[in-house]
Amino acid sequence: MLNAVNSASSALRAYTEVINTTAHNVANINTEGYTPQRVHLSEARGGGVKATAESIRNPAEVRQDAYISEKNSVNYAAEAANQITSLRSFQANTGVIRTADEMLGTLINTTV
Repeated sequence: MLNAVNSASSALRAYTEVINTTAHNVANINTEGYTPQRVHLSEARGGGVKATAESIRNPAEVRQDAYISEKNSVNYAAEAANQITSLRSFQANTGVIRTADEMLGTLINTTV
């Protein structure tokens, strides 16, 4: 049960970084020359989630079929979708922690 809580808490930290990064990209959508950031999620040693942020170096990586700022290569549609996906993942991991908390409370109540 503690492994699940540790994995969920590391995921909460990782998705917080994703949400903050996408918010930062959207906040700078009209900043001329701004280079958007991207966060890559990967498995951390010993379990859990690791977040690594980097700049998008090649503007061609940004999809051209959605709204892209004229001043830089921030793709608003991609950022909005990433924000929603990250929020849902954050909520799912809070559910894991809440469930573990309830299970631990039930376990303590049955042993007393």
